[in-house]
Amino acid sequence: MIEKLDLSFRDKIMKILEFENTQGINLRYEVASPIERIGSFIIDFILLSIFVGLASISLELMGFKPSITEALRLAVLIPIVVFYSLAFELLNDGRSIGKMMLGIKVIRVDGKEVSTYDFLTRWMFRWIDIYLSGGALAVIAIGASPRSQRIGDMLADTTVIRTKNLRVSLKRLQGLSELKNYTPVFPQVLHLSEEQIFLLSETISRGKKYKNQGHVDATETLAMGLARELKIEKPPQTEAFLKQLMKDYIALTR
Repeated sequence: MIEKLDLSFRDKIMKILEFENTQGINLRYEVASPIERIGSFIIDFILLSIFVGLASISLELMGFKPSITEALRLAVLIPIVVFYSLAFELLNDGRSIGKMMLGIKVIRVDGKEVSTYDFLTRWMFRWIDIYLSGGALAVIAIGASPRSQRIGDMLADTTVIRTKNLRVSLKRLQGLSELKNYTPVFPQVLHLSEEQIFLLSETISRGKKYKNQGHVDATETLAMGLARELKIEKPPQTEAFLKQLMKDYIALTR
């Protein structure tokens, strides 16, 4: 059965977060590794350090009295440093600059939208997870948690995932406007699971990207397996057959 196929070797070595979104579509995310999260923190730290250094030099060059310069530093630079991560994640879809550069972001583990309260909770515990423990507590918690959550994440029901391999909804795989008056060729495609459809989509995508015999064989094997499961005869054109199945599924489940 196709449901028993191993979707990706990475599933064996990476932590996978899976849930059903508000549209009833199952989504699978590859959770960000501790190294990626540490890397994003370092990038943010470097950028903040550069900004603070340049801003301090600028204040000095403005010729203010030392007392005024120091007051401006306290009033402007410290709040920026303190609230940097909270502000960026809140206003930039869960991503600081470091997270953007590494292709990771904060999401809720149940698929709901991350609220201001959630961002605030994980930010407050950042001081315990990262700063007071030198990051050791965060690394231990992330490594031990099945969802790679530090304490702040656990309390906020959030985690950090890779956006580069984000599973998208079926509505983004095919323009629904094209299917308005469309009659499916293989209505039995509804017997397939959402997971099988995503596997189908990824196989087509990877087949276009990697033109080698291995992917040709994998595509043929998947097509034959789906044809057997749906009790239909597989057409000669394997790629066209797989695309037809995906199109029919989208048309019937929109």
